[in-house]
Amino acid sequence: MLLVILVWMRAAILSFLRILEAELSRVYIGLSVAWEGDYRKLVVESNCKDVIDLIYSRATTHSSLSLVLHIQDLLQHSWCVSIHYIPRLLNTMANGLVKMAYPESLEILRFQTPYVALHALLEANRLL
Repeated sequence: MLLVILVWMRAAILSFLRILEAELSRVYIGLSVAWEGDYRKLVVESNCKDVIDLIYSRATTHSSLSLVLHIQDLLQHSWCVSIHYIPRLLNTMANGLVKMAYPESLEILRFQTPYVALHALLEANRLL
């Protein structure tokens, strides 16, 4: 019984680390695209509180999560970036965008005006 629990715990920890790495990758890519696109005022919202805590943690200087260090380096650039936790239920816009994306696509899409399918999400977000 103990072996089964330990295997499950190891799998759960690895799964959690994969989720963290995926969330950190999204933040890093978003920050990189914003910096390269010459955006100098940015608000980043994540529904993963652990990611926010890791980014602002001083203990990550010895972290094996190199993405945290890369994000922290990007935040040192000359720009105004605020990173906030937002509960998933209040983040309907981001959830809707993720669901519209092609899972295998790595292409970054930029919209000057909201995509037609997003109007309902914008309205739902406004009502929260």
